[in-house]
This record gives sequence, structure tokens and C-alpha cells, in this order.
Amino acid sequence: MTTSTNTPVRSKIASTPVAKNTPGKLAVAGAESVKTDLDTTGPVPAVTETLQPVVTNRQLRNKELAERVAERTGMSKAQVKPIIAATLTVIGDVLAENRGLILPPLGRVKLQRAKGLADGRVMTLKLRQKTVVPTVSDENDI
Repeated sequence: MTTSTNTPVRSKIASTPVAKNTPGKLAVAGAESVKTDLDTTGPVPAVTETLQPVVTNRQLRNKELAERVAERTGMSKAQVKPIIAATLTVIGDVLAENRGLILPPLGRVKLQRAKGLADGRVMTLKLRQKTVVPTVSDENDI
């Protein structure tokens, strides 16, 4: 069996000229319009919730923490500083023991992951805080 000469073979699809597509329809010259699943006449989806960016460049330092605690307790900064240092040391020791914390004003702190490095330790913590529900006061208090 012999083959024909080197004539290029054209497929019927490739040789058919393509007409302009309209939204929701695919049209080919010489063929009837075909309805596709792309229907652009329906309702447009709307954004229901916008996300607020979290600003992470403002960290609370010991100085500001001491000022805030002194303001709330009515004590001087000199009295508050050793208490804060001892509290933070205890919290750091508890986390170093791979234990979680349950501190009601702050919330629940759970250790997710920990990785030891040459110069310290990296910990990934999960903090869960309950939302504060305002209490309804009596009408006499108003």
C-alpha cells in the first residue's frame, strides 16, 4: 500500500472560519449558534463582608505596659515594674514547659508549635479571647 504525495491534510474544523462570539453563545460560520453555560445576564455577585487590615507595627513595650498598669491600679511605675517583670517571667517559664495558659482577662493561650534554635526558641501560639457582652443595667442606675 502506498501513501499519497506530501499534500497537507486539512481538517474540517480547522478550515471553518470562526464568526464573532456573542455573550453566552458560541458561533461558528456555517453552523447554528450553540448556547453555552456562560450566561452573563444574571445577577452580579456582591461583596458581603470587607476585611480590615491588621496593623502589626505597633507593639506594646515594657515602658508603655508599666504606664498603663500604673494608671489602672493607681500605683507608681516604680512599684509596678517589678510586678510586671515577675509576671512576664512566670508566663515565659510556663510556655517554655510547653504548657498553655488560661488567664480570663487575656484569654486562653495554647502552644501550637515550637522550634528550638541556636540562640533561642520560636513558638507559635494560639490566643482565644471571648467577646465581652455588655451587661444590661437596671433602669434605676440611669
